[in-house]
Amino acid sequence: ERMVYKVLSAFEHVVNIAAFFKEPDILNNAVVSLCKSLRRQTELLAGLIERAGPAAAFRDSTSKKALQIVQALFKIVHKNFSMLQDAWLNIIECVVLLNRGQLNLLPVELTDVDDFYDASGKPLPSSVSQLAAAQQHRAGHGEEELSFLSLFYPPVEEEIEQQRAADQEAEVAMRAAVATCNISGIFVASKTLSAEALPHLVNALLKCTGSHTADASDGSNSSDGGNGRGGAGKVFSEELLSQIYCLEWLTNVCRHNQFRMDVLWPLVSSFFQSGLAAGASGTAGSAAGKHRLFLERIVVSILRLCCYFEESHVVSSPRGPRSPVDTLFATLRPICATLVPVSPQSGSGGAAAPELARALPDSVVLALGSRVTAGLLMLLRSNSSMLREAGSWEMVFELCQRYAGQPTSQQCALESLHYIITNHHELYVGPGPRFMKVLLNVAATASKASPTERSHTLVDSLVHMHETLGSTLPRPAADTAAAG
Repeated sequence: ERMVYKVLSAFEHVVNIAAFFKEPDILNNAVVSLCKSLRRQTELLAGLIERAGPAAAFRDSTSKKALQIVQALFKIVHKNFSMLQDAWLNIIECVVLLNRGQLNLLPVELTDVDDFYDASGKPLPSSVSQLAAAQQHRAGHGEEELSFLSLFYPPVEEEIEQQRAADQEAEVAMRAAVATCNISGIFVASKTLSAEALPHLVNALLKCTGSHTADASDGSNSSDGGNGRGGAGKVFSEELLSQIYCLEWLTNVCRHNQFRMDVLWPLVSSFFQSGLAAGASGTAGSAAGKHRLFLERIVVSILRLCCYFEESHVVSSPRGPRSPVDTLFATLRPICATLVPVSPQSGSGGAAAPELARALPDSVVLALGSRVTAGLLMLLRSNSSMLREAGSWEMVFELCQRYAGQPTSQQCALESLHYIITNHHELYVGPGPRFMKVLLNVAATASKASPTERSHTLVDSLVHMHETLGSTLPRPAADTAAAG
């Protein structure tokens, strides 16, 4: 331990000297070397946990060395935040490795993905939590081996419980030690990075989010069906879970830097668009199996970001400054039922020649229903004033129609429509026939199998629209004379 401490101190001195003389290349090379050492130690530690269990592994010198490196690495990262460039990729990869297999060392704030609530205020069931739980169960129990003696002298239940308690205590202590590094703080502090430094962090997150997509997709089609011990299915689950976490961190960075969307949008726009396009280009079976959960998280990320923008936030486009909500919301066109003409680089300064956005398969669209409608309702309630383009409202109407007949998403779709009717009179007082057609279509679809309370929502919407139109439209001359 003393020798490791001296070596890590030497790394810190090299970094301090490089920072003093403004030598980012030397600083980044030193951080990359430290990341490589941490990667080797985490691999050794993961193997030791698999062989001896967490309690024994976390008492071993390997875990102490790994913890020393983690703490030294993130001390350097926090201290030299603005000078990090290419090293960001190695740093993010190390963060991911801390939660791979049986390590599970990241604090909750880094693995707890944000999600929406339904119309009654209940959180939607988390499919990510189910994936994480399945992965931890597979890591903890999929590779268990019995010793020769245990075949004749199996451990008693009391011994098993004691070992399980010791393992859990060791994991909690190790996770608490890693938490002192404040890894999540680097994403919050990204708002202090310069416009030149921020893209390095964002690009690293983008690579870690999408760099293993092809491998993960191939793994899901393995002959063991994803259930083999140590097979491709296990790799697929680990890779997919890592991608989801990186997407969550990327979304948080965008959220903390929403005031400079002009810098971020050119970096993340193609990622969001290609992520949705991957689901549209696959067959119904492969797209549903490989991409559905990741598609769900992309949709949640887009809608979450739409809820946070303020009036002062804009995105540059060939047409001039544009609302970032209109820009992000337009990327969800593949969810709509029909093919919609859009520009190839909508809102990102690309060419203006229109093309068709490929719609997602119906099975995928229906599977996304609860997330899309819950996110849409949250967006309307929190930030509908930022939807300023006719195309955005057309998408809102189309999504309400698309999901009004689906039991799991119907309530949020109807509540979204009711919110528009009660808070955005301008959308139907002028162009009333178009909106009335949407409302009647939704009513016809939803009334076929709607609980009583949902029918009440429809009736309330119609009554409010009738009263609003009655108070704003001019009355006939005969009625006016009679009233006089």
